[in-house]
Amino acid sequence: MDTEFFDEAIGVTGSMTELGEVMVRQMTWRGQSYPVLGQGRQWADEAGRFVLVETAGGARFELQLSRETLTWRVRRVWRALGVV
Repeated sequence: MDTEFFDEAIGVTGSMTELGEVMVRQMTWRGQSYPVLGQGRQWADEAGRFVLVETAGGARFELQLSRETLTWRVRRVWRALGVV
């Protein structure tokens, strides 16, 4: 898997649980929609909430929800060969 770092705006469809955890269902990045098949750990710091997700084809993304702007960004992508 190849790892790349980004700082790009994305669209996210999801919800928040009663415990305050984010559940991402779908993301849109660079004009393409990606259904989220699995979600890993999430954590928060002064910059916002971070969530690890996996999409079809095995690509994994680190997403950030900004505390200040309430917007989502892609921070890191782990790509399987030939994916994304």
